[in-house]
Amino acid sequence: KYTQQKDCSACTRVFEIILYSFISPFIWKIRDNYATQLGRDSVRSDFPSFMFIYGVSKSGKTTLFEVLERLLGNNSQPMSYEVVSKYLYDYFYSNNLMPLLVDEIPENFMTSRSQKLGERLIKTVSNDIKGKHPVMIGASNSDRFSIPPQVQRRVSFIKVSNTFEQTEESQSRLN
Repeated sequence: KYTQQKDCSACTRVFEIILYSFISPFIWKIRDNYATQLGRDSVRSDFPSFMFIYGVSKSGKTTLFEVLERLLGNNSQPMSYEVVSKYLYDYFYSNNLMPLLVDEIPENFMTSRSQKLGERLIKTVSNDIKGKHPVMIGASNSDRFSIPPQVQRRVSFIKVSNTFEQTEESQSRLN
């Protein structure tokens, strides 16, 4: 109702993000059951532990994260990439099942040479982690991710680019 373009497909993408966040505490179990059922650990990556939301600035990604935090019962703000990047790898080895909502992921995240970021992080979590672990839902203002094919199949990407009207009524409705 309060977006610049009256586009129903934008609503379905936002709904998909909400559904993914609700099912995220169970993704580890889905991955484990699927691997057991097929008898191959390598199939865990068929169920992505990463979702990246990208699009233009002011398209509601941060607002969506704030709403997701409330829907999931958290009173905290989404994590800033700058703050969480040095601990991101460690989160996946905790028993935390709440999704990691990470905002402002930089364009160069995928090309990072770090053992604990980008392609290596995604491959490690997708292929090697068994048992309880969280998923990561990240947001970026960039749509210029350089993503190798071997990483693309391990990540879900959703474009959100329908900017919100900045009015008192829209802000009131959000609150």
